[in-house]
Amino acid sequence: MGFTVKQARRYAELTQEAVAKALGVSVGTYARLEKHPELFTMAQAQRFCNAVSISEDEIKFFAD
Repeated sequence: MGFTVKQARRYAELTQEAVAKALGVSVGTYARLEKHPELFTMAQAQRFCNAVSISEDEIKFFAD
């Protein structure tokens, strides 16, 4: 099944602000990405996974 983006961020005990900084986007942009993970670019998805220390295989960026 895997983590949702929000679950992965919370599991890593990071704030939206911290993840937004890691991705190089505003908090508002990150909040939108968290609600609509299909909007992540491949580069953002990789940076997100690095920030939360979870492999890309464990996170659901796209709908099943």
